[in-house]
Amino acid sequence: MSGLWRTVWATGQDIPRMGRLVRTGPVLALDAGGDDLRPLAAAVAGRSPADAAGDRLQVWDIVSGQLTTATVEAAVCVAVGASADGAVAVTGHSDGTVRVWALPDLTMLRSWRTGLQGVEDVRVAGPAPHAVVVTLGADGAVARWSLETGGPLGTLGVPESLAICAGRLVSGRHVVVAAGREVSLWDAHSGQRLPLPVADQQTPGGIAAALLSARDGRDVLTVVTGPRELVMFDVATGAQVGGRVDAHVDDFPPHQGRMWGGKRARPRLAMVNGTVAVPTKWRVHLWDLPAATPAGPSLPGPVRTPVLASVRWEGRDWLLTGSAEDGMVGLWDPDAPPQRSAGFRQPVARLAMAESGVVVCADEGGTIAAHRAEDGSLVTAPTNTQVRGVVSLAAWVDGTRVRAATGAGSPDASHPWVQRWDLMLREQMQPPLKVSVPQVRHVSMTKVRGELVLVVIDRELLRLQRADDGTLIDEVRKERGTYRLVTGPSEGGPIAVVSAIGRPPEVFRLDRLSAPPSPMPGLDGGFVAALDGTRLVAGSLAERRSGWRTAWACDLTGRPLGPEVVGAPITSVAIATWPAVFIARADGTVSLIDLESGQELCPALQLPAEPRSIATDDLDVLVGVGADVARFTPPVAKPLRRADDRDRG
Repeated sequence: MSGLWRTVWATGQDIPRMGRLVRTGPVLALDAGGDDLRPLAAAVAGRSPADAAGDRLQVWDIVSGQLTTATVEAAVCVAVGASADGAVAVTGHSDGTVRVWALPDLTMLRSWRTGLQGVEDVRVAGPAPHAVVVTLGADGAVARWSLETGGPLGTLGVPESLAICAGRLVSGRHVVVAAGREVSLWDAHSGQRLPLPVADQQTPGGIAAALLSARDGRDVLTVVTGPRELVMFDVATGAQVGGRVDAHVDDFPPHQGRMWGGKRARPRLAMVNGTVAVPTKWRVHLWDLPAATPAGPSLPGPVRTPVLASVRWEGRDWLLTGSAEDGMVGLWDPDAPPQRSAGFRQPVARLAMAESGVVVCADEGGTIAAHRAEDGSLVTAPTNTQVRGVVSLAAWVDGTRVRAATGAGSPDASHPWVQRWDLMLREQMQPPLKVSVPQVRHVSMTKVRGELVLVVIDRELLRLQRADDGTLIDEVRKERGTYRLVTGPSEGGPIAVVSAIGRPPEVFRLDRLSAPPSPMPGLDGGFVAALDGTRLVAGSLAERRSGWRTAWACDLTGRPLGPEVVGAPITSVAIATWPAVFIARADGTVSLIDLESGQELCPALQLPAEPRSIATDDLDVLVGVGADVARFTPPVAKPLRRADDRDRG
């Protein structure tokens, strides 16, 4: 979840492992610090994924979700390191300077010049204020500096290092590892070289990256060789732990993607609860190196071109990812959850809430599944309709049976039927409802005189058809060119609001279809996307080609009830309880907005992909994202309906 949203349940493997996400812009370097109560992530962000250095330093308070940004002036920032206690972050710059920043407010405390041609990497050994800053220069020199004063503490006597890392041994000693043609271990505070039997081991092509960590109560050193092999050693004995893993030496089969090291070809590994996380260009792979086997399914996103770190929170380790391509920092629990399949192999296209707490989902390949909204369990096995391109979906419960109606088709592949499905029997209900349009985009469900009916738009006809047998109950002629159909209870009975291009939306009284529809003159040039009694969510038809970005509240005459809310293109909306409205956008966010004031009620939920469709149940939001479905609780007290809404419709 993002901010303080709670994941109630989720299908698949990715969302259950996702802790939180925050959009930062292209992440080029990443580190973490803090304690169980306040873990922090420090990131260097650039202007584009192609940058080799960034001009912004950001700190993410993982608990509160707050993101603080400082602009880096003069020389661009190449690397960042954070003290283990989360008190400071240290940045290395292309002009050879080092800067120290207070966390979390990013006040710059001091800076100094290293005299190097440029700082390629920077690490912090030990807690502030007596920590030691370790820099790797462009010439391969490794130097130590006082965090408190910026004064030099000496260089390490190693030739042309390619990588450095810092850590704390099981004994409590703070150390630095320098790696290149050889690997060496140093006391961070005294600068004394320490015994390291690993130095005698064969590392063909030198060492491109090193990671010092503890596993099962012993110190281990994981190295990446020049050819991008992964090898783990016991620091005390020098013994190799497990076999060499060569799965990431190349991008082509049988390999699983070449290890990603950014523009500077320096991979950043992370150790999380004994599992080694390995970055490739498109994914993060998880390895049990002693067994030389994968530790679970890889993380597919949003982690393209990643840098990695680990952070301690709530008594255990979490994986941090920073993505240059996706522009996000993510917090992940790499332990694979129990497999909970949604039955989908293709992206979820539509969600619809049925009665009795059931959410029905359809994917682009025509598979329909019914989940219990409370816990996500399947009501029955998914139904493979073999109808591709579902564009409208309605759902209802008839006794113990869950049923759905779908509309599909396209201008290129005509499908002129509304089909009804018994999801318990996993078969189509007869007869299919013939229409005269190639693509059935407008199908909705409501109650009319206590009976469940399907509302179907068929060119110039608005039809009411009994849900259980498809019998035509009533129909009325309307103008052609429907853009959007929404239905629901309102004052005086159920209504349908039909929006069209070139004229104001019209309100049809479904229990009195013989009565002329009521136009909404105040919404000329707009459309209605959702309704709650007499209050509606509106959008602008002018944005239909470039992407619907603007939403606002209005009444049944089209009179605005609040300001316009503008953002990334909107993919779906759902009313929680008026005036609180969930808005899903193409940038992967779901916001909870008070549409009458225009205010966000909480930080937006950041998802790993674009949410295609959303629904609500008991003021939670259900989301179709990728091939999965998830339920989230927003970090706000559940509001009560206003007194004048409680008995409506």
